Amino acid sequence: MDATHRQSKLAEIGAAGQARIAASTADVRLAGLAGAVCVRYLVGCGVGALRVRDPRLIQVAQAASPSQIVVVIDDLPDERPPPLDLTDAVAREFAQGANEALRLVRAMIDLAR
Repeated sequence: MDATHRQSKLAEIGAAGQARIAASTADVRLAGLAGAVCVRYLVGCGVGALRVRDPRLIQVAQAASPSQIVVVIDDLPDERPPPLDLTDAVAREFAQGANEALRLVRAMIDLAR
């Protein structure tokens, strides 16, 4: 059973919001740990497809959901959000990835309104 089957979905956004997320494609411009965290969050939310710069993120996505659609876009711009004020580098990367995933999901939900 893959992650999109196991997840509880985002009940607070309703069926229309969840359908919008499932029909969306998200551009993951982060790499490394931040990119991996972002991908895992997006897969868990049920995003339909991912476009990534880093081909290693395909394995991350498909480990969470083997049926996840992932396309590598070599010229997808690298985009780093402003650094978070965390002294631990691993915590900072993790938080950046989670923050970016939430930003992307919010944008998908706003389009559903």
